[in-house]
Amino acid sequence: MTSPDDPKPDESSPSIPAGEPPTSPPTYPQAGPPPGSAPIPPGGVPPQPGGPGAAPYGAPPPYGAAPYGAPPKKSRKKLFAIIGGVVVLLLVVVVIIGVVASKDTITDINDAKAGDCITVSGSSTAAKPKTVDCGSDTFNFVVAEKIDGGANCANEQYSQLTQEDKGKLCLVPNMQVDKCYQLAGPGGSITDFTEVECGAEPAEGGAQVVTVKNREDATEIDCTDGIPITFEKPTPLGYCLAVNNSTG
Repeated sequence: MTSPDDPKPDESSPSIPAGEPPTSPPTYPQAGPPPGSAPIPPGGVPPQPGGPGAAPYGAPPPYGAAPYGAPPKKSRKKLFAIIGGVVVLLLVVVVIIGVVASKDTITDINDAKAGDCITVSGSSTAAKPKTVDCGSDTFNFVVAEKIDGGANCANEQYSQLTQEDKGKLCLVPNMQVDKCYQLAGPGGSITDFTEVECGAEPAEGGAQVVTVKNREDATEIDCTDGIPITFEKPTPLGYCLAVNNSTG
């Protein structure tokens, strides 16, 4: 029972049913440290995944660390093998150019002089030289010098054409750039030294087919492609020769 002096309840305010607790905003559980780890101090930041010392995502690796590992070192064995192969080819070409036609004979070598260009046909026992224009499209040799039969040419790279009791001619192959030639093998003839198709198979007996990559009027020639072969007589001349194929 109320008295007239008791304050009346405010009908505009919601009433709380008797026996029910007052409501409060919902709360959610806070993330705690993983089991077995140290507690987080007040105001601290939870540790980053990956353990102590791990760099946060997107940060550069610590000094001295390589993100993908150092690249493997290149092997020099292949380079040495290539250099060794070039040296072998050089020796082979020098020998092959020098051995051709050492026993070839002609009718009269006195008909040719240094600076002349000749073609040689026939066989090793019956060679037939013929004087031609040095600018001829037909493959030819340049006469470097005429020497006594018992003497030797300036070096073993010169081909030789010999006439018994009259001496020998030292010859330089007159080759053109981008053309291919067959070099006679050991025991071959100067007549085996001829222009051929670049894809031709060489004759038996160690012959080789080469491509002329460069030609210069000098005894020093820088061959970025091919093997250097040079002559001093009758005038300085150098070639870069690339070996296409050969026979054993």
